[in-house]
Amino acid sequence: MEDSSTDKKIDRVEKLIQSNKKDLNSAMNVYNNKIAKQEKVLTEAKKAREQAKQVSDTTQ
Repeated sequence: MEDSSTDKKIDRVEKLIQSNKKDLNSAMNVYNNKIAKQEKVLTEAKKAREQAKQVSDTTQ
């Protein structure tokens, strides 16, 4: 009888760990997507800054 209870507990913990892994993977995907968007904006800002600098240099 005790073995069955122990097996159920082990199975429950195993399922919980798998669920936590899925949740963590989902959260990491969201986080990575946000970082990728921020990096894209940063790259665009750097390009705009460089273009503005070139325009400024040619007008002087």
